[in-house]
Amino acid sequence: MASINLYICSDENNKITKSNLSGLKQYTGVFRDEINVMTPVFQIETTDNLSGYNYAYIADFGRYYFVKDIKAVRNGLWEFSLAVDVLMSYAAGILALPAVIRRNAGLFNMYLNDSNYMTLNYSRIQTKEFPHGFGDWNFVLTTVGKGGNNQGGNG
Repeated sequence: MASINLYICSDENNKITKSNLSGLKQYTGVFRDEINVMTPVFQIETTDNLSGYNYAYIADFGRYYFVKDIKAVRNGLWEFSLAVDVLMSYAAGILALPAVIRRNAGLFNMYLNDSNYMTLNYSRIQTKEFPHGFGDWNFVLTTVGKGGNNQGGNG
């Protein structure tokens, strides 16, 4: 026996884990003909109005699906055309992957090359006065970035 769960999903299609699933209707039955696991088409006979459902889970296939088309074949017979939701079906594996995220709207990693993030390249010179002058032991730190020049040294 095949088990099919129908839902109303209000999440975006590109969200990995769908959390806004409501209106669960569960149906069991037998697939009479061959069926494509990636894009199944099946019929459900019921007196329920199924026209508002847009998401499904088929336990035998272990996959979640978007409802692409619903047809009312006759009174009480509905035909569903589905397409697999790869993100939700494989969410655990996707979320467990280590990754370097190249682009993010809020967090930036300045060590990753990003041609869409504009930066300015100009000299920044900062001078700090020693509040008590120079004593017996003093350290002065001078840094020059890439492309800078080395003035006043032997180099």
